[in-house]
Amino acid sequence: MKYSVFSTLLIASVCVAVFATQCHHHDLSMCTGVVCTADTEEVGCDHDVCTCVPKPQSCLQPTDCNGITCEKHDEAIHCIDNICKCQKSHP
Repeated sequence: MKYSVFSTLLIASVCVAVFATQCHHHDLSMCTGVVCTADTEEVGCDHDVCTCVPKPQSCLQPTDCNGITCEKHDEAIHCIDNICKCQKSHP
């Protein structure tokens, strides 16, 4: 009996933890339990999961974005609207 109560509580707590870290369409209202400790990160919604993402870096010219790499291989970093952003490269 103790084992079944413990198992039920364990499964319930895992389900709550999983659903608590989900977000949809970049809605951060569900991400209240996520805390980012690095000064260069902020809470974001990446692939419907609450996580810490890099803060956007400001720029005045393209060289201000040097050193930033894009996650996708077909994208390159650009200075757009004074923010370094990854955009698809056109051959």
